[in-house]
Amino acid sequence: MYSTEVYKILRELFAPWCKDHGFKRTKGGLLGWYRQIGNEYLVFWFQCWTNGWDEYAGSKFTIEFQLANKPIIGVGSNRKRLPALLDRPHLEQVRQIQNEVISKMSPPNNDYFVLHISPEVTKWYLGKFEPINQSYQNDDDIWLRYHTDEDVKKWALFVFEILPMLISSFIPNVQL
Repeated sequence: MYSTEVYKILRELFAPWCKDHGFKRTKGGLLGWYRQIGNEYLVFWFQCWTNGWDEYAGSKFTIEFQLANKPIIGVGSNRKRLPALLDRPHLEQVRQIQNEVISKMSPPNNDYFVLHISPEVTKWYLGKFEPINQSYQNDDDIWLRYHTDEDVKKWALFVFEILPMLISSFIPNVQL
């Protein structure tokens, strides 16, 4: 599943809400929106994993928020990713969705080339198919795993439902 397909699913859900709430699309390859807040710009965006797609382990994406003096992704030092803005119940919900996605993935057969690079790489790669047993923390760098468009849609709906809360957590008292 290419990043363009992921961004298309996310754009279809988020674009109308963003337009209705005064956000405009950012420029560049990532999918993001911005809105002026006083003298600064609130920017949020989705970023697919740069290592691309794996036929067995899928891929992942993240969401980041920024407050900066320009409406450009990545220029501000005041930035937070999704987990930093979540409360404990939402962090647990992320872990549950992550485990649902992982549970649907099947590891490759033993002849898969990645499993023959080194014992360390094999252990790392097969770890992608293991459930997350420990609770996530706000300082974890959580990337949202997916293997199918249904996985992306599930993540999109989760984020969409809490987007106002995320923005308020990042910038208290912001009017949406």
